[in-house]
Amino acid sequence: MLDALKLSGPVLAGHSIAGEELSSIANRHADRVAGLVYLEAAYPYAFDNGSGPSMEQIQKLSGPQPPPPNDSDLASFNALQKYYLRVLGFTYPVGELRQQWNCDAHGRVTKHRDFPGYATILSGMKKYTTITVPAVAICAIPHSQGKWVDDSTDPKTRQAADLPPTVPCRSAAPAKQIEDRDLAARIVSMLDELPENQRAVIKLKFQKGMSYKEISKKTGLSVSNVGFLIHTAIKTLRGALEDHE
Repeated sequence: MLDALKLSGPVLAGHSIAGEELSSIANRHADRVAGLVYLEAAYPYAFDNGSGPSMEQIQKLSGPQPPPPNDSDLASFNALQKYYLRVLGFTYPVGELRQQWNCDAHGRVTKHRDFPGYATILSGMKKYTTITVPAVAICAIPHSQGKWVDDSTDPKTRQAADLPPTVPCRSAAPAKQIEDRDLAARIVSMLDELPENQRAVIKLKFQKGMSYKEISKKTGLSVSNVGFLIHTAIKTLRGALEDHE
């Protein structure tokens, strides 16, 4: 393809499972590409040196589940698009939804199509333990579990969303996995003990992924004040964790 298009040293970008293709090209023809951009694609099928979680462990992560589409949401694929926009904050092209869902003769959406599962799709893929060219990995929505979670006022949903999921290392012992979950729960508890202004900016920074400038605009605080509050909160949390140990 590079020869046909007469491309010399391009930067290649790929989404989702295309991460595996990016890694394959980089490992086989590192001299032909200048770099890689993984768009929601830097999962173990693209890079796996054994030190991080496996794809199976990532798939077992669970959080608050959105309400399923109701009858009106299934009236058509256009209605289903609006459902995803409502719960996720974004939607899918109709063509992609048709690949995921069945419909009847009248165009009404019925049920999910049978999916073979990622284990079947990924079986037989080569394991890439190194990436030999410059690469950057980008997550589309790294700090949100969906618009419906952000807008929810249900205490249980909020608590589940605020508790960071932990993905243990494959070599971690069961006791270490329990310790990781306890640590995550302890950090969430410590956040609640921070002064309101510190807690607010910490959540905007690390749960919403906002920059200091964005936090300043949202809260009315100066950028320097935002930085001071975040620094103070982190120092307090670090001290509390050290005291606990």
